[in-house]
Amino acid sequence: MRRIWLIDDTPHLHVVARATARLAGGWDFTGYLSGEEAVEAFIAGHDLPAVILMDFFLGDDRGDLLTARLRDLEPPTSRAVIVGYSSMRAGSEAIIAAGGDVIVTKTQNDAGINPSLLSYLKRWR
Repeated sequence: MRRIWLIDDTPHLHVVARATARLAGGWDFTGYLSGEEAVEAFIAGHDLPAVILMDFFLGDDRGDLLTARLRDLEPPTSRAVIVGYSSMRAGSEAIIAAGGDVIVTKTQNDAGINPSLLSYLKRWR
């Protein structure tokens, strides 16, 4: 299974991303409510993700600064895809400018699934 992380300080969005990853199949989901929590896990090097969904506003943190920090800490043999996953286009673009790779719209349908994320994750098959 591929590993996906969500770094977002809104608990409900973890429910949506987890359900979407489960529906896409083949993904093991881990959520972090703060950038610092994610950095600690990243430094520990356990279960590094293939994909990181990065929100822009993270309490006292910002997704673009966290993206740059993760890129600096990243092992040279294992590069994660960092997804600008902000509800604001400018936030996602800032994440890309800081070293992110792609933008996926953060949204949800009536079933509690993010169709844009589902489509993105299914392309990894």
